Formats: sequence, structure tokens, C-alpha cells
Amino acid sequence: MQVAFGTGALQWPKEGDPQDRDSFKRSIVELIKQALWKGFIHLDCSEMYHGSEELVGDAIKESGILRSSLFITNKHEAVSILGEWDQIEPAIDRSLERMQIAYFDLYVPLADQTDGR
Repeated sequence: MQVAFGTGALQWPKEGDPQDRDSFKRSIVELIKQALWKGFIHLDCSEMYHGSEELVGDAIKESGILRSSLFITNKHEAVSILGEWDQIEPAIDRSLERMQIAYFDLYVPLADQTDGR
């Protein structure tokens, strides 16, 4: 069994929150690096996770762990199977650029639950 480290449940500081946003970002990069160093090789990411793609990319780069030894999943916001598939490839390219990596092992376009209604 493989266990993934996900960034979807991060509690980002709200506007006006006294917690410094830059120090929060730095702490997330450090958290992801710790997960990688402890043996998590599956990273579960999404463009919807409040800018975490950049942080995951920074953590991978700083960790010294080869990209080829990781399994990275990313997700795209809800896509209508009735006409928005042309948005997926550009979304993949944007995510890859934000994460500073060359490929995803798995990319999941999430279905829009309003299709067919």
C-alpha cells in the first residue's frame, strides 16, 4: 500500500490574520520536505489548493530528492465532460510550470456534478 501526502487541508491565513503569509508558506515547504525525507513518495496536489503547487515544487527542489523517485498526482477543478476538455492540457501546462517539474504521474480532471442536469 502507498500512502500519499496531500496539501488540500492546509489552513491558510485569512486576510488580515496576524500570521505572516510568507512565514506560513515557508513552514509548509518545510513540512512537505519533512514528509519527503520520512519516505512519502506520493504527493497529492491540486491547482485548487490555494497556491500549494508552488510550495510543493519548492519543497521537491529543496529536498534533494529526485523527481523520478516520486509519484505526483494533480487535479484540475471541475470540468464539464460536455465541452471543457480543451481546458485540460493548458491547465496541466500551467500546473507543471508552477511546480517546476516536467510531468505528472497521474492527472485527474474532476467531473462537474452538474453535467446531465
